[in-house]
Amino acid sequence: MVNDSIRIGLTNDTSSLRGLSLLAYSQLSRYDSPSYYKLCAISRAAGILAARKESIRRGYASRPRTPSNHSSSPATVSK
Repeated sequence: MVNDSIRIGLTNDTSSLRGLSLLAYSQLSRYDSPSYYKLCAISRAAGILAARKESIRRGYASRPRTPSNHSSSPATVSK
């Protein structure tokens, strides 16, 4: 749920708790879980997005995404 909330926040360019709550709560209704779990996930996502926004503003770039097959580092092969 936190990952979905972060995805929604990044897609809609919002990091505030209110904005994220309005956008994400209805989309998190597909999870069969108590509502306070959804609110906690939205709150955690808002904190993560706010910290990301602050670090970008200070000049720290986010980590580049690695390929999904993790081929960026050579793997040792045992024979």
